Amino acid sequence: MAWVIDLDGVIWLADSPIPGSAEAISRLRQLGQWPVFLTNNSSSTVGEYLAKLEAMPQRASSTTRRWGTSSKRSDPSRKARSPGS
Repeated sequence: MAWVIDLDGVIWLADSPIPGSAEAISRLRQLGQWPVFLTNNSSSTVGEYLAKLEAMPQRASSTTRRWGTSSKRSDPSRKARSPGS
């Protein structure tokens, strides 16, 4: 089963973890599930989001494998493309 989990409002609200979110992620991992985290908040890089997860109780990001973000900052080497290119 795939788990796609939004960060803002599901894992944390502003800088505060949502109660139980880290435990839920930990439980999924105990069951052999690896959730995919995503956000439409482009204000931070993937590295900054990973650091924020690392600071959560039970280290929610521990060995996080997959990420999605709307941030162009997530890959600074990526060049902007025009539509259709």
